[in-house]
Amino acid sequence: MPQTELDALVAGCTRFLRGHRPRSVADQLREIAECPLALKPSDGYGRGGYVAEFEAGIARLLGKEAAVFMPSGTMAQQIALRIWADEARNPVIAYHPTCHLEIHEQMAYRELHHLEAILVGGRDRMFTLADLKAVDRAIGPS
Repeated sequence: MPQTELDALVAGCTRFLRGHRPRSVADQLREIAECPLALKPSDGYGRGGYVAEFEAGIARLLGKEAAVFMPSGTMAQQIALRIWADEARNPVIAYHPTCHLEIHEQMAYRELHHLEAILVGGRDRMFTLADLKAVDRAIGPS
């Protein structure tokens, strides 16, 4: 659907799921300023402040020594892939051709983590077990 059509549909809507209605930047900043968390001290690159409090609370909730907040799921995905690849002593990872890491991250996994990606399956369908079995290189732990 062209963006103009989508914009017209959204403009005609009167009910939205929470967080999905169109909002201006000013409205978003006003909502942030009115939130009680806005009174908390900000963090300084991982030192103190709300993020440190949040991480400590999550660690307590999960019964862990520590927790780390990731500002994006893509960052967390790359870190998880790197940990998995390091443990396996194999830098080869595999994912679908339309994976966010492939189409939006400018090969950051390769540049930052020295990982090598194999695309599995076709862009127009989900990949199958047969697609995975057709990969001729070891992926992750052998």
